[in-house]
Order: sequence, then C-alpha cells, then structure tokens
Amino acid sequence: MIESLTATAPVTASLADVLSAHLASLTPRDLLAARQAIDLDIDLENGVTHDRLSARFVLEEPGVGLGDRWLPGGYGQLLQHLAAGLRIRLSTPVRCIEWSTAGVVVDGEKADCCICTIPLWLLPTLVLVPGLPRTHRAALENISVGLVEKVLLRFDERWWPANDNGYLRWYDEPAGWGEWLDLTDGVGVPMVAALIAGDAVRRRHHGRSDQQVAIDVAGALRRWAGERVRSGR
Repeated sequence: MIESLTATAPVTASLADVLSAHLASLTPRDLLAARQAIDLDIDLENGVTHDRLSARFVLEEPGVGLGDRWLPGGYGQLLQHLAAGLRIRLSTPVRCIEWSTAGVVVDGEKADCCICTIPLWLLPTLVLVPGLPRTHRAALENISVGLVEKVLLRFDERWWPANDNGYLRWYDEPAGWGEWLDLTDGVGVPMVAALIAGDAVRRRHHGRSDQQVAIDVAGALRRWAGERVRSGR
C-alpha cells in the first residue's frame, strides 16, 4: 500500500506528506504493522525524519537479502585494488582547495583536477576558492545526512538461530536494534553486526559507553532469539 501511495505522489512531496493521512486511516492492528514496516524498511535504510525524505524515491532501492555477496577478506581488499599504483597520503587533512582555468591548487600543491568526496558535515571545514556556485550550495542545503550506527559483537559460540541469508530481523518497541547481520559464516567466528538508525540512535546509543551499548545489543539479540525458539521459527 505504501509503495502505491508513494508511486503516485507529486515529485515535491515528502514521505511525511504521504504517510500522515494514510496512517490516520488505519485500524490499530494495521497501524502497528505499518509502523513496523516503516521502522525496519525505511527508517533503518535512511536514518532521517520523514519530512526530509522524497516520497517518490525513498522506496526505489531494492534493499538487501538473498543474492547479496559477502567479502570474507574485508573491504580492505577493494581499497588495495583501487590504490594500486597511486601515491596515498594518510593523516594529511586538506585545508584549502583553489581552482581556476589554470588548474587546481590543494594546500599549495598544484594538480590538474580535484575530486572531493568528504562527508557533507565536514564541508564547512574546507576553504574553497572561489567557492561553490549558488546552485550547488542550494542543492547541498537540501541534502540530509542519515544517522545510522552499527555495532559488532563477537561471541564464543553461535547461540542464536541461523538464517540462510544471514539477516536476522525483529521488531522492538520502541524501535531499536531491529536488524542484525550474522557474519559468522563470512568471517569464520561467531559474530553479529547490529544496526540502529534515526531517533533510535539518540535514545539507545548516544551518551553511553561502549560496554553499555554492547550489553543493550546483546540483550536485544537474546530477546529475538528467545522469541524465535518459542515460536518454533
């Protein structure tokens, strides 16, 4: 139902615009199911409030599940491949980027071009000369950065029910650690990665020690596993 509503929404409509009237029309049971789907399939993927999401394009990504490919050697092997033959400088923060028809100057060093891929929230730390065009600045002001966290826990043994595709999902109330990736088969040791996003990060992650967060994640996983065992799934 949500997919059909967003597909016909105006291009300028936010997800909040579409959902407000729809959720108000649902029965309590259907409302609970809808909120669970939103928490796990939309909020967990984007990590921002619904008024900052486009109703037309928020559900375009197919998501995750069967058919995903694991990298047992880690993402580092991709970086090593891409960096082959390049001169890489680590721990070298860039302060100023200047450009003109003559080329680019990065912190006093000349270059033919510059590809800048820093996170948006770090952009104000850079001095850009002559600065970004007005259209670029306007576009950046309308881009939100999602709040998503992952926590990895390693255990002595795999005590939770396994899933063929490695994804363990459970709806917590209020929404919290709703999804885990069972990394055991990929890394060779009993390990899970817990995902949390949006307001749930602020409620259950920020301001807490690593130990407190780890205990919270393990407790959520234990509750999920207990429900699976009791239901026989």
